[in-house]
Parts: sequence; structure tokens; C-alpha cells
Amino acid sequence: MTNVGPQESHGDTPTATYQRTKALNAHYVGFAGREYFPVVGFLIWLGATMEEGKAAAQEAFDKGLKLLLQEPSSWERITDQSCWVRLEAVSAWLRMPGRHPHRQALAPLADEREPDPPGDELAGLMGLTSRVLSAIRKLPFEQRLTMAFSVCGLPDSYAARALGMSEHESAVIREEARTMLKRELSGHRREQVSE
Repeated sequence: MTNVGPQESHGDTPTATYQRTKALNAHYVGFAGREYFPVVGFLIWLGATMEEGKAAAQEAFDKGLKLLLQEPSSWERITDQSCWVRLEAVSAWLRMPGRHPHRQALAPLADEREPDPPGDELAGLMGLTSRVLSAIRKLPFEQRLTMAFSVCGLPDSYAARALGMSEHESAVIREEARTMLKRELSGHRREQVSE
């Protein structure tokens, strides 16, 4: 996301400062409105429950708002605010009691039952979504993280930054994850055909 808020100007009049703050707040409200549910979904991809995802996303957006209000120029210098908020949300989620990125007990899916008979398209779609999420949750954390960034349309450099590794290493992990998912999901497809 590019920075669209007004630039800081030393010697602003009180009216100019108010207008700048008002514009920054409006920008942030729009940003949070667009990004909140995608960030929650991002965390669910990683294995968070809906409640954990909402709580971690809220913490990340609160931190962003606090930064904006206390140090507007620091918020404006963040070159990709979408990535920043996702990284903050992942950090908030991993700080929750009992969470560790490598030894994570994943939350069970709300509905892992088989879909209703093929006539019900919505039930079939929900069953497919459940199978895909179930397959994703079998991946190691690093692979889930790289896939989550990829599904959001973000480049490998974002996952690399989150994992503290090179972009090439992140790309290799993402490709391993895709291979494992393809294998897992094609195995399920073979089971359905043989039934």
C-alpha cells in the first residue's frame, strides 16, 4: 500500500495540524476497513481460530493507530502498510498463551464432516473449503506462512521478512508447500473417485 496521507510540515498552524490529523485518521479508517477481514483470514490460514484471528488483528490495528496518532511520520514511512499489519498480527497471535511457531497445536476446524450429496452446491463448496483448510493445517508453520502470504497475492519477500530468511529460501519453502498440498488434495480426490 502506498502512503497517501499528508506529509509532515514543520511550522504547521493549528488548523493545518488538525486538517492533517483528520486526513490521516480518515486514511487509517479506510485502510483498517479494507484490511481487517483479510488479516483475520490470513491468520486463520496459519492455524488461528476465528476468535484468535480477530483478537490478533485488532491488536495489530490498534498498534498501527497508536503509531499513527503518536508518530504520524513513522506510520507514513511504512512503505507497505498491508504487510506491516499482517506481520504485527502474526506476532500478536504468536504471543498468545500456548502459541509457538514451530510447536503449534492447531485449532480444530469447526466443520470437518464430509459435504452433503453433490446436489447441494453450497455444501459441496463448504466441504471443499474444509478439506483445503485441513490440508493446509497439516503443513509445517513456515510452509503455512509462505502460502498465506502467497494466497494474499504478496511476494516471497514478505514471508522472508516474517521468517527472517532470504527471499530465495522463502520461495523454496512455498514451492514445497504447494507440492505437499497438491499431493494431499489429489489423494483426497482419488479417494472420492474410488467410492
